[in-house]
Amino acid sequence: MTAVSYSSDPTDRDWAEVLARFPLFSKVGKRKLRKVARDAHFAEISPGEEVIARGAPADSFYVILGGEAAVRDRPRAPRLRTGDYFGEMALIEGGHRTASVVATEELHLMRLPHQSFMEIVKERGVAMRILETLGTRLRRAEERV
Repeated sequence: MTAVSYSSDPTDRDWAEVLARFPLFSKVGKRKLRKVARDAHFAEISPGEEVIARGAPADSFYVILGGEAAVRDRPRAPRLRTGDYFGEMALIEGGHRTASVVATEELHLMRLPHQSFMEIVKERGVAMRILETLGTRLRRAEERV
C-alpha cells in the first residue's frame, strides 16, 4: 500500500475517506469512520523517534498512514509500513507494551485512544482483521522458536 496524501487541514470526513482505503477499516461504514477520525489524533513522527516504548502502559492503538517503522525487541520482526497497525495486543489484554516501535523514516500516524479502539473492534470486519494479524504474528513467533 502506498502512502496516503491528505490536505493541509483535513476534516473528519477527509480522514474517514483515507481510513476507508485501509483493509482494516474497509467494511466499516462512513459514519463510524468519521467518529473514529473525531476521536483520533494524527501525528507526524521524525526518523529515529520512538512511538511506543516496551514496558509502557497501553493507552492507544496506532495505524500507519504513511512511512515506515521498526519493531525493537523482536528479532526478525518485519518493518511496519503504510496500512500496518500496532498496539492492539496490550489494549486487548490490558497489559503493558511488549516491544518498542521507532520511526525509520518520516511516519504519519493515527493514534486512537483505548476506549475508541474498543468501540471500533466491536465491528465484525475490524475484529476479524485484527484476529488474522494476531494469528500471523503468533505463527511467525512459533516458527522462530
